[in-house]
Amino acid sequence: GGTVLEYNAGKNSSNTCPWWAPSPPNFFTFASYIDGIVPAYSGDKMIGSAFATSVSGDNDEAFLNLAYRFNGGQLYYGNIMLDYYFYDPGTADAGDQVTLANFSGRMPATSDSSSYLIPNGPVQNLFIGTWPNLDTTKYQAGVMGATDGTAGLISKNITGNTKYFNTTALRSLGWHHARIVVGPADPGTHVANVLFFVDDMSNAAFSHALPAGNVGFNSIHLIGCSVFPPATSETSGYFDTLTFQAVNDPYIVEQPVSLTNDFGTTATFSVVAMGTSYQWKKNGGNINGATSATLTLNSVGLQDEATYTCVVTGANGSVTSSAVTLTVTNATNAPMYITSIVPIGTNYIINFISSPSDSASVFKLLYGSVVTGVTNTSTAAIITGADGVYQATVPVSGPRQFYRMQKPIQ
Repeated sequence: GGTVLEYNAGKNSSNTCPWWAPSPPNFFTFASYIDGIVPAYSGDKMIGSAFATSVSGDNDEAFLNLAYRFNGGQLYYGNIMLDYYFYDPGTADAGDQVTLANFSGRMPATSDSSSYLIPNGPVQNLFIGTWPNLDTTKYQAGVMGATDGTAGLISKNITGNTKYFNTTALRSLGWHHARIVVGPADPGTHVANVLFFVDDMSNAAFSHALPAGNVGFNSIHLIGCSVFPPATSETSGYFDTLTFQAVNDPYIVEQPVSLTNDFGTTATFSVVAMGTSYQWKKNGGNINGATSATLTLNSVGLQDEATYTCVVTGANGSVTSSAVTLTVTNATNAPMYITSIVPIGTNYIINFISSPSDSASVFKLLYGSVVTGVTNTSTAAIITGADGVYQATVPVSGPRQFYRMQKPIQ
């Protein structure tokens, strides 16, 4: 799914380029190994702004107008993802960027940019990659408007600063997988949480909430050969296989993971996804009320040992998560307790938990009309079950009864 933004059509200044031409014509399509440069990540072409180090700060920029191309001229606010591959040249001065941005000025209604006028009035500029003025052994993330972080230029030609942060992802020479995920937006403020990934798509390298007032997205912004003072040079890299995805195409960013929990503890499954609704399933059947990104199982017992999945739905269909399991341990000496009493016809079904080593024949059901007098043994109760999960079926008798399950002391 998603909208693939990669192109393989020659120089950016030609009209044959479907994504980044004709203005501004600052990014090129490079073939693998041309003039000794690295091979593309996918296929035989990639995009970039220069073959080698830029000392003067040429500052090549290109823009893709998301609002015009995909969203009827409207801003995106949440449930969107930008996924791409970037080539890290391994130098301390590397600073090429792909950003998920919002510009309030010079963003035309029917094209990507106006002639050679670079969009201005930056509102947001999310980024993950290399920035030369922090820890050069790690990758950096950028969030405009943040009160923390380190201030730095967005680009040579765009007035305004953004904030840069070190991530937990360590740098290395070569191709890397990057992803920016904007979660659901608050309907009033449009504030959303943002996750930034490098290579490990299960664990975010950095996360940050959008600052109020610095929200919305209308552009993908590419920067190359740009010197970010106090750095004095910049070594350019390359980009490949760009994909933009919105909530209409449901997508799972982080799959749930299997859990092992002690008997009686709380187990929590979660999925990070872009979608409009969620439905958790247990052994293929819907779990009533389990319609959020998190499934919480309280006081787990052997009855909860099962396979779980989550179906994420968007306007263009649904996608099912990886299947995960719950394993319950330390249940041998589990306490006995009633989990529910359900009236069915003329009977009560009393569901209860006990040690999995117990046979159903060892239990008896006591009843009484007052809570302090639950001493009568029911001879009509039918008790079934095994492996720690049991139920007693007993006819309804009297206007009110209290019940207690009992087994001999062992």
